Amino acid sequence: MARLLHLILLIGCLASVTPAAGDDTKWPEPDADSRPWLRWWWPSDLSCPEEPDDELKEIAAHGFGGVEVLPLGAEGDTLWPGPGWAPRASATASLAEELGLGFDLATFAGRRPLAFGAEDAGRQWFPYAATARGGPLRLELPEGIAHCLAAWPPQGQPIDLLEAIDPETKELVWDAPAGSWRIYGLFDEPASPALDPFSPVAIKDALASFDLSLADYEGPFPRSRPLERTGAEYSDWTHQFFERFLALRGYDLREQLPALLGDGPGGVIQRVRCDYRETLSDLYRVSLETWQDHTRNQGSLTRTLLHAQPGHPLELHGVADFPGVAGIPVLDPELHLAASAAHLTMKPLVVATYTPDPSSTTTPADIKRHLDDLWLQGANHIMLDGRSSLLDPSQGELLLDDPGGLWGNLQPLSDYITRCQSILQLGAPDPDLLLYYPAHDFWSERGGIPSEPAARREWLRPTGYQRAFEGLSERGVTFDTTSDRLLEQAEVIGDGLILIAGLTYKGLILPEVRRLPEQTAVKLLELARRGARISALGELPQDVPGFPNPDIRRGTLIQAFQQLPDASTLESDDLDELIDHLRIQPEPMAKLGLRHIRRSHPEGSHYFIVNTGTTTVDSPVRLSRPAESVVKLDPRDHQTSGIAPRGASDDGALIHLHLEPGESIVLRTFRERTATGPEWAGPGPATHERLMGGTWRIQLNDLPPIESPILGSWRTLSSAPSGSHSQTATYTIEFEATEPGVGVIDLGTVAHTARVRVNGQQLGTSFAPPHRLNAASLIKKGRNQLEIEVTSLADHDLPAGLLGPVRLITPSSTRDSP
Repeated sequence: MARLLHLILLIGCLASVTPAAGDDTKWPEPDADSRPWLRWWWPSDLSCPEEPDDELKEIAAHGFGGVEVLPLGAEGDTLWPGPGWAPRASATASLAEELGLGFDLATFAGRRPLAFGAEDAGRQWFPYAATARGGPLRLELPEGIAHCLAAWPPQGQPIDLLEAIDPETKELVWDAPAGSWRIYGLFDEPASPALDPFSPVAIKDALASFDLSLADYEGPFPRSRPLERTGAEYSDWTHQFFERFLALRGYDLREQLPALLGDGPGGVIQRVRCDYRETLSDLYRVSLETWQDHTRNQGSLTRTLLHAQPGHPLELHGVADFPGVAGIPVLDPELHLAASAAHLTMKPLVVATYTPDPSSTTTPADIKRHLDDLWLQGANHIMLDGRSSLLDPSQGELLLDDPGGLWGNLQPLSDYITRCQSILQLGAPDPDLLLYYPAHDFWSERGGIPSEPAARREWLRPTGYQRAFEGLSERGVTFDTTSDRLLEQAEVIGDGLILIAGLTYKGLILPEVRRLPEQTAVKLLELARRGARISALGELPQDVPGFPNPDIRRGTLIQAFQQLPDASTLESDDLDELIDHLRIQPEPMAKLGLRHIRRSHPEGSHYFIVNTGTTTVDSPVRLSRPAESVVKLDPRDHQTSGIAPRGASDDGALIHLHLEPGESIVLRTFRERTATGPEWAGPGPATHERLMGGTWRIQLNDLPPIESPILGSWRTLSSAPSGSHSQTATYTIEFEATEPGVGVIDLGTVAHTARVRVNGQQLGTSFAPPHRLNAASLIKKGRNQLEIEVTSLADHDLPAGLLGPVRLITPSSTRDSP
């Protein structure tokens, strides 16, 4: 039953956003998943039910598609919600369903789940080392539980000393044989009150306890049960670790304890520590799978927001139905890895939770830029964090609680998110190649993979993987990162294309990989023999990871690589040479400072393109995918879309793009037919600009109006009333138009959102540059009135109001000719 429900819900997510029929220039019809969602924090100790009606209706009215409800204690940690929590959650879920909102319910309370009992708490190990000569010994041992204590002679087998520990004094009492001895031990103790992330038993106990606190929940099944943290950053040991290590790695770690503690040949130390770190990763994945099975059996899907991951990120992201991370608005592999895991396991949504930097004021333009970056890294489902009238703002990371700031002017941003995500959730990813993630190199040589994304970013910088990641991104090549486990399902179809999870790739790059499991080498040989292209940045790996039988396994790897067909294999330090070998055509727009995400639809492709540079792009752009016709869609204005003029090119469609810094556009291509609908009439280069001069009438809320011939921050205007801290100002001016039905109004610089009316009629709202609105439908010949209502953030250190200059622009009629 759980597997059937899982399949039905996933199919529903994949099919939920469909394009409007009959007109190829229309946006897809939005649904709950394509809209932004809101993380809604509630106190865990909520003692009495409260009606959610007003707040939830307000959330729906602002264009949100759903809410994630999270219990949060005053100190950030709590065991489970209070008695009033389940009734309120039930009422909220039921009303959300009536309003067409989705509903997610957090798996645990607080920012990290706490252990239900001491036996379920996370564990941390610490070493013990000593030297001794023959004769009676009495050595003081560290506090904690001894899991291994043994003495190693210069030659021969170790002697187990666990039975030599005095149960009363906890000292080692041993009559050592003659000779020199190295004594090593491994002890552990509770690491924190947090849950043991490596124990399926502890996970089951915590889930059962949390479920008991929600026994009175009677609402609809949540869409998903998000898991944010598991306390993994606090633990590095678990009960029965030695036994589970033996089952996974094939040897007893206790026999190699000196190497684990750093004593022995360097190669042996690296191999043993690699096996230890890989085992932690495997155990953590099993715990996540335990949570997933439990959640699916309750009728919901799973979603992760893993802040700390002690293991292979692709393996861990790949467990949940909706992989996700906390939004990081920089070029960063973390979100890309979550997206790759989703693509390679057929998961429809990649979630990014976005919280502005609490150390600085974030403007709506900043948010738009950050969200664009998250989408470009692979996200297609944004969760904004967060809002609750029940919280003291000092106790939570609240994005939208300022009534005079973004919340009151949210609809245009919400609509922008919805349009972008309706495209990014449509069809399927369209990557060029696979990039291998060298986890075993990281486990062997670099001290393991850091748990926290921020630490992992710095840690990755000097690696071949990071160089390949950045190089491919800069060249306009789209790719997914893969792992050994994910490669196991790969097949070869057509002209050497690698097929995984329904997606095709033109080849695979090994980025300066030194150690590769021999099973993966054999798999690559199988793919290459069937026509797949394999490339290595640098040289092919020459070694295998892990301790057992390295010479035998290394021989298997070398033999497999020696049999790789020359025609399908290339080793080179030149990334461009590898791209050519894989027959990949990078998107030329990357050379202009444009970044993109490309997805396929049954008749062509969708491009989401952003000018991330600092200069205007006004140029013909060749697309790497074939296109008989191309539609442009402006995600900030649903009425601005149309069929773009297409130029001839020997190697792809040629489309003229005019994008100001920070501006975005969506292209919809059709391979074999002409698109239907109106022609593109969006903004482009100007043929005539006229500065709107004269006297501006500035109304600061209910204060007396100000008249000024200049624009600037109203907080600094000499004629502004002293002591005024209003957040809204209306600017009015009259202008002449020589003919009706033409003109784009450019507001210049706006702090921070602007609602524009022309001749008393609403034109639109702008929340990020370029602050341009097509006013052709409202401008009449002769005298016109322009009203601009500007809402500024409450930070009085920032400029406020309309800074201009405001211009009336007549666009070029030939602006889009390639």
